[in-house]
Amino acid sequence: MTSREQIEGALAAHGITDSIRVESHLRGCDLNQPVSTEVLKQGDSIGVWVRDQGTPGKYGAPVGEDPLRLGIMIEGRHLETYVVTGELTVLRCTAATFPPGLVDRVGGAGGGIQYILPPEWLSKVERTK
Repeated sequence: MTSREQIEGALAAHGITDSIRVESHLRGCDLNQPVSTEVLKQGDSIGVWVRDQGTPGKYGAPVGEDPLRLGIMIEGRHLETYVVTGELTVLRCTAATFPPGLVDRVGGAGGGIQYILPPEWLSKVERTK
């Protein structure tokens, strides 16, 4: 199965089938790198770079991942850390280099590990900072 097929399948399992949303997620992952489903356990932590004045989105990363390798602009964002309170299944991929200007506060070098978070992720974590 290709990385693209894995991402499409994982998104479909979470009810995400709208072609625009699927393509957006596909652009955010380096399809030349491995993609896997990972089950985060109670006590695991996730880092989320949130837009200032915004709410957490659909992407996270292992705590300590270099934000300059996540295809985002960190100016105008802050790091929020969450601890998993029960099992949480995420899609693990390598962030793609993303051109600036297509999406607000997105654009930059890729290469870091990121998680595509399922729609219900906030109900399975607690914010620690």
